[in-house]
Amino acid sequence: MMKLITAVVLAGIAFAVPAQADPNHDEDGQRKAEYLYHVFHQDPNEHRSQDQVIADGQRACDYRRAGHESINVPGVTGTEAAWALTYLCPEVGDF
Repeated sequence: MMKLITAVVLAGIAFAVPAQADPNHDEDGQRKAEYLYHVFHQDPNEHRSQDQVIADGQRACDYRRAGHESINVPGVTGTEAAWALTYLCPEVGDF
């Protein structure tokens, strides 16, 4: 019985399809990490969660996508908005 289980496990390993890294996901994660690094480096006393900081950055991106030229996004600091336009949504960062 043990030989059968071992054979099944080895067959499963031998025929397993290797995981493919999603290049878009990796790039997105890298951009978020760099954004967070710059925001928290700029203000080491920042106490919001990473998720909240990213959400605020995404709001800055959405604000720009909506056609606003200013980075004066309600509820988002100018520094955060500038880093968001640089890292989170560089495609809309320059008008």
